[in-house]
Amino acid sequence: MKVGFCIPGMTIGGVESVFANTLDALHEHHPEIEIVVFPHAALSEPFYIDWFKQRPHITVKPFYPLCEKFENAQRYMRGFPLKQIRKIVFSLYKKFKNIQMAHSAELNSCDIIIDYVTGSSYKMLRHVSKPTATWLHCSINYFNDNNMHVRMPYYDKIVCISDSCMNDFRNQYPQYAQRLTRIYNPVNGAQISEYSKTAPTYDGQYFLCVSRMDSDKDIPTVIRAFNKFWADNNQPDCKMVFIGAGNILDAMKQMAANSPAANNIEFLGKIPKPYGYMRGAMAHILSSFNEGLPTVLIEAMATNTINISSNCPNGPHEILLDGDAGILFEPGNADELADAMSKVWNGRIDIAAITKRATKSLERFNPSNICKQIMDLINNV
Repeated sequence: MKVGFCIPGMTIGGVESVFANTLDALHEHHPEIEIVVFPHAALSEPFYIDWFKQRPHITVKPFYPLCEKFENAQRYMRGFPLKQIRKIVFSLYKKFKNIQMAHSAELNSCDIIIDYVTGSSYKMLRHVSKPTATWLHCSINYFNDNNMHVRMPYYDKIVCISDSCMNDFRNQYPQYAQRLTRIYNPVNGAQISEYSKTAPTYDGQYFLCVSRMDSDKDIPTVIRAFNKFWADNNQPDCKMVFIGAGNILDAMKQMAANSPAANNIEFLGKIPKPYGYMRGAMAHILSSFNEGLPTVLIEAMATNTINISSNCPNGPHEILLDGDAGILFEPGNADELADAMSKVWNGRIDIAAITKRATKSLERFNPSNICKQIMDLINNV
């Protein structure tokens, strides 16, 4: 059996990490499957270039191999007419490649094609006659705000990554009810736990936030909350550490630099597999406005670290068992987040009991169980 996976790109992020885990799990439990990955452009992230080199059983074939050349050309096109010409030529190139790929032997030799990121490859796949499926890695709010519903008619199966996301989708789009299924992201908790014991960490006492630096992650609330926590607890020797990169990173660094606790806030940038940093933290914080199934919470659970998360749609309350396996706060509420940080700092909650419940719940995300569900999807599409 040959399975094709489409994905926009491979950067250091949550979805990409889950995708890599899925490919590894499938190969481990079903080595007979031939896997082909179709990224939109050629790989450019060094970590994933090396990652795929170490996995010769996976074929990588970009949809738009000249994409990077067009992007580089844009940097030298300062005049308006040149930009327009580039845009027109690039658009024609993509349309040509979409048709070409739809008739390519590589794509059509796949038994099923999985568009792994919320219908992001629907323009490439609408000309393909093979069975298709897509994964919804977002909340229903994000889905609706970005008009993603127009992509769904092109898929035979639609995978939701949480029960709450599936229920929301079924309620708002009942016409797709028969195509829906729920498959959690695979997370090897035992492997993460073992890796975290010897992985690099951070010295001293600190709270940790592992996140893309993008507006939907609401990093400002974490900075405001830490400043309040720091002031409320007599300016303790405690740090707020951020791991991740994105388009608001510089703005967040500036916001932190202008805050009272500036000397206690640090940004470490991109760090693949930051499990040692998770294990050493007093708590891991997620502050998003919207999520699908934030794997970073599951990873922190695997390192025996308590999570403090915004109770945003859709995944956090499901992962954290409605607050029994972590602390939930109202999205955007810096005061509530600061209070949760103070409770952790001062030992006013039973962290051991919470992390024990969290660890016991990790079996839901066992790669072996998830692979069985994926195979059921592949065989029954």
